[in-house]
Amino acid sequence: NSTAPAIKQTCSSDEICSSSQCKNIFMNIVSPVSGIKYANPLKIRITDISNQVKKIKYSDNGKSFKTLCSSFKNGACEKRIILKQGAHTLVIEAWDNRKKLSSKTVSFDTVGNMI
Repeated sequence: NSTAPAIKQTCSSDEICSSSQCKNIFMNIVSPVSGIKYANPLKIRITDISNQVKKIKYSDNGKSFKTLCSSFKNGACEKRIILKQGAHTLVIEAWDNRKKLSSKTVSFDTVGNMI
């Protein structure tokens, strides 16, 4: 009766490890998800926002950062944005009053006409 060796999960400094998965301690990006195609307007949804976070910012394809949310309803940030049709890489950052706490990147495509 042998058991397979446990696989050790390595998480970054802004994540905790549970059930062999890493989870960001500052925010959970629900949408968009990497590799998926979306229509405009794109709905960005971030949940499980830590009490330390005061602002969520984003950058699309290396452009300057814009504020996505500076107040949260029930620990969540939801906003619709319009993006040009094509490939996108969003960098989403969680900030306290002075410094960046966490940064995550998602890549996806937008299709169809802008509304």
